[in-house]
Amino acid sequence: ELAARGLLPSLVVRAEGGGKGFLFLYRFTAELWSTKRNRDGVEIWAPGRSIELDKLLGLNSEKEPPQMIGYAEENNAVLFRTVDADYMVHLESLQFNKLPKTTVGSYYHPFETVHTPGQRHEAWSVLL
Repeated sequence: ELAARGLLPSLVVRAEGGGKGFLFLYRFTAELWSTKRNRDGVEIWAPGRSIELDKLLGLNSEKEPPQMIGYAEENNAVLFRTVDADYMVHLESLQFNKLPKTTVGSYYHPFETVHTPGQRHEAWSVLL
């Protein structure tokens, strides 16, 4: 209900099966929403899979809940910040990586490149 009212932190993400979706975060649960057709054939937003981050990442639910700090679109992965560490969670497989935490003011910027298939690119050319 809170997600439907827009009262939760959210990110626009790739939905299961493609298309656009929303990921809402309430305490230790991330909920993926996507569109589906109702009985009348009208496309509506509906909740899909729920991800229990405390269980997936082994977090102590008595501590401060995680924050969503970014999204890597090409890899369909969300970045979460916790009191103890930062994590990247792949939304399809739910595999995750614990990221190195440096200083209080550190930020992650997912870097993903795109190039023309079948063409050779020098390593330096993707940085221009």
